Amino acid sequence: MAKEQLSFDLGAGRAAKGEAFDKVRLRSGEWEAAAMGVIWRLPHGWEGIGEDIRRMVVREVGSPHDPHAWGSLVSRAARQGYLMQREGTRAMRAVKSKARQSLLWVRT
Repeated sequence: MAKEQLSFDLGAGRAAKGEAFDKVRLRSGEWEAAAMGVIWRLPHGWEGIGEDIRRMVVREVGSPHDPHAWGSLVSRAARQGYLMQREGTRAMRAVKSKARQSLLWVRT
């Protein structure tokens, strides 16, 4: 059995993440635009985690075609200045998330 070659390069990892988000975004089209609208309508000063955003978006827009679209959505909202990462984390509540810690965000 061949051993997997691991690469530990932060710059390359960030570039790969950006490429993956771009691919997801290209296929997200109308869904992502509608989901961004949900974030845009959050009151300034709102605080929560990505799971809170997911709950609101699913209720108003529906689920994306690809589960990776959630990371792309939050990343884009942060880059466009709608969300800013806050210090700290909070446990996710969805059973499938297994109480993982999630970054806190504030609506700017």
